[in-house]
Amino acid sequence: MDVASRELHVVGEKLSVPSLPAPAHPVVVLVSPDSLLILDVQRRMEGLGLRLEVLVDVEAALMVMGAVRSPSVILLDARLPGMGNGRFLVSLQESGVHKRCPIALIAEQISDEWIARLREGVIDDIVPRHADASTWRTHMNTMQRGHALHCELEHLREMALLELEHDPVTGVFNREAMLSILFRETDRVQRLRGALCVVLVGVDDFGHWQKQLGTESC
Repeated sequence: MDVASRELHVVGEKLSVPSLPAPAHPVVVLVSPDSLLILDVQRRMEGLGLRLEVLVDVEAALMVMGAVRSPSVILLDARLPGMGNGRFLVSLQESGVHKRCPIALIAEQISDEWIARLREGVIDDIVPRHADASTWRTHMNTMQRGHALHCELEHLREMALLELEHDPVTGVFNREAMLSILFRETDRVQRLRGALCVVLVGVDDFGHWQKQLGTESC
């Protein structure tokens, strides 16, 4: 890491509270302890006009990634500890980082396990470890376009679910959603042998007030 640390901003486990400055331009975050891979990716990103930030271990990555406001892509070395059992990828998902930017894996071989992660949406792409400049450009463009489309579809899905579960007039949960929540809670209190309190609030002759005041006011 001596050569790499002279040329790059590297965040390692020596820092007690690692933090990255909020970048003015999109930044690519690479998580890898491999100095040769770091230098190779640095050259590729410079060729694409992108700045590279390097994190050398997964613990620093989890602590620091939340400080990066708009990373362009997060690149993960498949040789990182915790990658084999999928624990690090699960932690990334729980942090919400994957909703803000695409996550790619840099791997020597594309195994069935990584293909499964790709299909599940845990990662957005797999880049060959010794990819050339042209391959990197293609992967970066594809990842960013694909992630933007994925985010748009997720937003539409959430909006559709919101409309499906809420009453269009009052904005509260509709009958079907309320029954679903009630059944879930009754099942829970039965399992835990606890108590359940239900409060119902109604407005008499709501239709009258809707006609008098209008839907928006009501």
